[in-house]
Amino acid sequence: MAVNSKALWRVVGIVAVIGLVALALRATWFFARLPESNCTTRSVLEVRSPDQRYAATLLEKNCNVGETLFHLLNIDTPSGIIRNLPLESDQMRPARPTLQWTDAHTLAGLGAD
Repeated sequence: MAVNSKALWRVVGIVAVIGLVALALRATWFFARLPESNCTTRSVLEVRSPDQRYAATLLEKNCNVGETLFHLLNIDTPSGIIRNLPLESDQMRPARPTLQWTDAHTLAGLGAD
């Protein structure tokens, strides 16, 4: 029984195309599942201290089209920026916290809007 060379190459080609499509789908799935790939972060509030030396910026991280929200805090000081301090919440979609400087060096969270 002789194997037709042309038919064999056709089968190999079809298997190769199926393998490449499967590899492309797997790669797309992998990158889509990365933790930050479905999140956007934007600044929603900036509050300056009474002496104007410090600034607190509230960031809202929206993941999976609003399914989960996280709030982060950046503090700009004369010696540098303290970045991405997470504000903890037990809720999946916490309300936006409000911030206020109680004096030149004390920042207080006043709860949610």
